[in-house]
Amino acid sequence: LVSGDNARRGFFTGLFSGILGFSILIYIFFRLDINNFISIFLLWVLILWNLIGIAFIVLGSVMGAITFSPLRSIGFVMGRKKRNEPEMKTFIICRNCGSSNQESNEFCRVCGLLLK
Repeated sequence: LVSGDNARRGFFTGLFSGILGFSILIYIFFRLDINNFISIFLLWVLILWNLIGIAFIVLGSVMGAITFSPLRSIGFVMGRKKRNEPEMKTFIICRNCGSSNQESNEFCRVCGLLLK
């Protein structure tokens, strides 16, 4: 049930997302003029935070891709299947006594009058 293709796709999706975020972070910081200790320290904290984020994104994407296929077959994920509604029974009303009789009956079950 576990598709390696889904896990591979999830891995690359997470990796691409993380690298894109990392690249944007580096671009923004190098566009700014970083020349003091606090800015450099902040840059390294954000880089480390982003690298940890990449690992979690990749792990989450792989786990989500692996578990989605088996969960798809479970009813609460995809919604419950509609049950077939019971067939409507047709009844015939007796002209004599007014009682209801099944359509298959030839005679009234109460008074015995011919129904058809």
